[in-house]
Amino acid sequence: MDYLIRGGLVTSSAGQFAADIHVSQGVIKAIDRNLAAELTGKTRIIPAEGKYVFPGGIDAHVHFGANSRGFTSADDYVSGGVAAAAGGTTTIIDMVPQRRGISLGKGLDQWREKACDAVVDYSLHPIVSDVTPVVLDELPSIIADGYSSLKVFLGTNDKQIDDYALLSILEVAGKFGAPVLISAGNSRVEKYFTARLIKDGKSAVEYFPRSRPNAGEVEGTFRAIHLAELVGAPIYFTHVSCGEALEQIAVARARGLSVFGETCPHYLLLSSDRYRLPNLEAAKFVVNPPLREACEQAKLWSGLGTGVLQVVSSDHCPFKFAGQKALGRTFEEIPTGLPGIETRLTLLYSFGVGTGKLSLGRFVDLVAEMPAKLFGLYPKKGKLAVGADADLIVFDPEERVELSPAVLHQNIDYSPYEGLELRGYPVLTMLRGEVIVERGKFLGRLGYGRFVPRNTFQV
Repeated sequence: MDYLIRGGLVTSSAGQFAADIHVSQGVIKAIDRNLAAELTGKTRIIPAEGKYVFPGGIDAHVHFGANSRGFTSADDYVSGGVAAAAGGTTTIIDMVPQRRGISLGKGLDQWREKACDAVVDYSLHPIVSDVTPVVLDELPSIIADGYSSLKVFLGTNDKQIDDYALLSILEVAGKFGAPVLISAGNSRVEKYFTARLIKDGKSAVEYFPRSRPNAGEVEGTFRAIHLAELVGAPIYFTHVSCGEALEQIAVARARGLSVFGETCPHYLLLSSDRYRLPNLEAAKFVVNPPLREACEQAKLWSGLGTGVLQVVSSDHCPFKFAGQKALGRTFEEIPTGLPGIETRLTLLYSFGVGTGKLSLGRFVDLVAEMPAKLFGLYPKKGKLAVGADADLIVFDPEERVELSPAVLHQNIDYSPYEGLELRGYPVLTMLRGEVIVERGKFLGRLGYGRFVPRNTFQV
């Protein structure tokens, strides 16, 4: 079916203008005022007067089927994809853990088999944790096959790597222009403080932030920047959570280094006071890095507004409260991660654009255009332009939604943002020319989502 999206405010990082959009054969055919499309009986007109038309959101950091503390995260490519689409996201990039003894390429092929029923488009970030000569030799072919970014952990995690391994990965990736995503931290600092807290009987969730202090993230950020500079590699920091780490990124960018970063809605809107909630409620908010003190939020918002941070991702890694998070009696037993794929875009609009912290163009840049450019999806995705994939959302700035599990599609029994009222919400989501969500109802089909090979970054 062809579509004519009529009279919406077409929005990009460069500005907004009222126009019609003609969609045919999965791509945008024309954008213009008073567009005279050749209407047929198969053309549906979608009125969009008084609404925004945004490019489909790109969530560059999700975890479908991730493991933590012996538990598996609750969303897969179906439930997580439906949630993404309902929240205005049409493309996700999933993190794929490396399995010891199996080549990266084979591991990625196996992961893609899990995505056979995907309902939104997807790509993959390979996590590199077993850094052997064989793996390093394999990286150029992995990048050439469209996996044009690599992920590493520096903080406490069963996938963490040391500086020698990090330099080895950075050097290879730098030669091919592939950014290395870095989860910044200092595993020795985290292990030391965790052991000391446990020894002192301070294992309750309220002590969790002390096990992973700001200083560990800051040191890891500083170290990764300087190691990347040694070999000329581009790097991208995931889930930046505090102002001091942000400052390290700002200094590096001012020096002309290829250093980029993201933050997440939970660091913008939630704080460490959640760890003092009673009756196991605090367990819902265990995430790595931990939620920080409320004073950090203004610094992160400023970083988004000034361009020190380029992306807002969800880091969607949901574990159910009942039967998963609630079983942990110490902070070391609780699976780490929060849901966020469905609320990322709407939270940023309501509390960013809606409060004057972000312009409308900057909002689109953070949720769609910059992730597309940084991760090699642009201009087919992340932009409303003739010839681009018809991935778009019609967004009603007056739509009011109170967040609760009842209105969300994520396969989870709570929301970290329960009770927040949003003003502004997607009322239609289109993926490659097909309407997949309308007024909260999923209309897509299993397997319509495609794997999207990526080029190197374009910024």
